[in-house]
Amino acid sequence: MGLLEDSEMQPVFFELFLSMYLVVVLGNLLIILAVSSESPLHTPMYFFLSNLSLADIGFISTTVPKML
Repeated sequence: MGLLEDSEMQPVFFELFLSMYLVVVLGNLLIILAVSSESPLHTPMYFFLSNLSLADIGFISTTVPKML
């Protein structure tokens, strides 16, 4: 079972979900890169923020590809 049964809207939703997935993954990777590369950001708050970004990448990478 898919999200839609209307076949003409499927490419639109595919592009929408793919673009949202890529934006989220790229944004989280940029957060992880910024925290790991800048020494003033080596504080516990930013450590947990990078762990949250890594968890978000994992969660979104298990759900969105199934939708695509």
